[in-house]
Amino acid sequence: MAPSSAASVVFIADVGPDPFHVGDEAMLEANVETLRQYVPSARVTVLGRDEATDDELSEALRTAAGLFVSGGGNLRSPFPGLLRHRVHAMREARRLGIPVVTGGQTIGPDLSAVDRAALIEGLAGVAHVGVRETASLAFALQMGIPPERISYQADDAFLLARRRPADINNARAAAEPFVAVTFDPSFLTPEAGRELEQLAAQLASITFETGLRIVFVPHVGPRGEIGSEDGRVGRALQEHLRGAGVPCTVLPVLRAAETVWITQRAAAVVSSRYHPLVFATAAAVPSLGIHRDPYTRVKLEGALAHAGMTAWSQSASTAAGGGLIVAFRRLWGDREAVRNSIARACAPILAREAGRWQVLLSALRLPQPYAEKAQPRIFPSLIGWRGNGAATVKRTTVLSEQQWSDYARDGFLELGEVVDAPALAGLRQRADDLATGRVQNADVRMELDSGSTYDDLPGLVSSALGTLRYRKIAGLENDDRFAPLVRHPLFLEIAAHQYGPHVPISVFRAIVFNKPAEYGSVLPWHQDGGDVWALDRDPLLTIWIALDSATTANGCMEVIPGSHRFGLLGRRGTALSDENVARYCAPERVVPLEVKAGHGVMLHNWLLHRSGVNGMQLPRRAFSICYMDGRTLSTLTGARFPVVAGSLPPEPHPYVRELQDAATDLRAQSVAAVEYATSLREANTALEQSMHDATRYAADLKEQLTQATTMRKEAERYASDLKKHLEAARAPAASAAPIRSVG
Repeated sequence: MAPSSAASVVFIADVGPDPFHVGDEAMLEANVETLRQYVPSARVTVLGRDEATDDELSEALRTAAGLFVSGGGNLRSPFPGLLRHRVHAMREARRLGIPVVTGGQTIGPDLSAVDRAALIEGLAGVAHVGVRETASLAFALQMGIPPERISYQADDAFLLARRRPADINNARAAAEPFVAVTFDPSFLTPEAGRELEQLAAQLASITFETGLRIVFVPHVGPRGEIGSEDGRVGRALQEHLRGAGVPCTVLPVLRAAETVWITQRAAAVVSSRYHPLVFATAAAVPSLGIHRDPYTRVKLEGALAHAGMTAWSQSASTAAGGGLIVAFRRLWGDREAVRNSIARACAPILAREAGRWQVLLSALRLPQPYAEKAQPRIFPSLIGWRGNGAATVKRTTVLSEQQWSDYARDGFLELGEVVDAPALAGLRQRADDLATGRVQNADVRMELDSGSTYDDLPGLVSSALGTLRYRKIAGLENDDRFAPLVRHPLFLEIAAHQYGPHVPISVFRAIVFNKPAEYGSVLPWHQDGGDVWALDRDPLLTIWIALDSATTANGCMEVIPGSHRFGLLGRRGTALSDENVARYCAPERVVPLEVKAGHGVMLHNWLLHRSGVNGMQLPRRAFSICYMDGRTLSTLTGARFPVVAGSLPPEPHPYVRELQDAATDLRAQSVAAVEYATSLREANTALEQSMHDATRYAADLKEQLTQATTMRKEAERYASDLKKHLEAARAPAASAAPIRSVG
């Protein structure tokens, strides 16, 4: 179909009057506004959730130049009607020969086998697919969509222009510093229990500590009213806060652009919904997400990921259990650094959006606003280097079942080209600059290649070596040039397959290995693991990228295919004993891994491998990333390692926390029981002493009584004797004649 000056584009969006959904309206509004900026003459037909019957859709498509599926999280089985309608629209457009594009989609994570098959069929005919999260990107690749037809993008509404609320009272809510809060109705369900009350108590503490007011910004409900949906949660939160002596303003459901205005004026945002995080991070507002299930976790972390804030989302149970205030204190304490970090991460999005729209317009066969057409990039925001040797990630495809089978058999798999030539030049130069000190990075450590035997090599040091005869440059997950490559979506997908799709992924080390020209040390047969790494569980995956072509002449890696299935041959150290070398590393089993520059290899950490000395006149460098289960702890420090995918909640899983609480209670009860038993023993001892003292006292009293009785008897005898003497003395006197006086 040839483009016309008044080409018609049909938009499908999850919009409608009841209920009004700010996020869906925002995505549609942003897409329509952007289309009209580029193609002012375009006629737009919008089919919402109530209008988009199959017949109406077919009729609208007959005269359309293209179909635009506006963004959203509806490509999942829990929304069967929306999923079915979108698949039907894609099929109908393909039948009519009309191009189809999508805005940013969340695909899955919960898709039944039937829905997955239908979606694969529908997306097969889409000219360009937008995905908002790396998990959705992995789904799209697994569904067989060619990488050149995929854009990993920020949400459609990320750059939606904000507008001051028409109602002055709503605008006044943002007059003083405040926290914008949005909670969905799941917080009112019986299953949620006391979570909302517990969150309210923490928000009250946040107000007392920071002076920030609480403003509840509903996201779903009747427009212009507080009403149902989120508004009910806002009212309940308001009551809880009132009981704590903290005022809370509950706004009505506002138009999309007005909600953006309110959200972006907040000092911080706390939300269980997706779009408040999108609006906030677009303006570098520090934000915290609260997710309840795998779907909302994927979405919220996906929204935060574009701002480099993936780790700032936690489960609802964790947040209610005290995690909210712990995380908020950290966020608020580092708010200036957080704002600067978000701003740096989001700055390139505007330019990338312009390029993405060039691709969409081309796919829809609409007039192009620029003569020079932008080329689609599958992962622009994950690498995002431009010019001066800047890198663009090469096309990659998801691994097939056969490739996974080969990896399971051999313990290694060649991935093909993953980094292009300009990027390689930049990475090689960066490594050399770090080693010589031309670039300083306090988080990076280096090791000199002294040409010694493996056991006698010097250790890592923090200062630059001042020479190109280096062996290692470690800590590159903290380097601006190397760190983005650590988050290559293909590598993260491989890690998710290795450790599990819902397990956070961390990095044990991101390191450049160098074999200097015509110099170096022999690396003996070894495995990557064991107690020498001081971890509470063994990492299993390393991605190895050749920065220079690795050949047998310059000391390429040599491996024993399938040796990872032997398990770790020694727990204490990585190098093999002479006996194990003789047993497992026979020369006829050795395979050299010759790898072209820019190509990658995935390796099982237990695969037996070695490398020799570089005999060529040029160095041989490689970048190695060891991925592991994000829950891994250092047995030396108890600390975890940098998380590059997913996130670790600040608190453990609720069940684990319950066990910990129960154990704490049992320990407390045990201590109390011991204390009580001790007090009983002490009381018994005291009682025994008292009884002994009483017995002695009774004996003393008895003895005293006996003495008193004896004394009384003696006194009675003495009295009797006195009486007798007195009577005897009186007797003679009575018998004598009386003497008469003479007057």
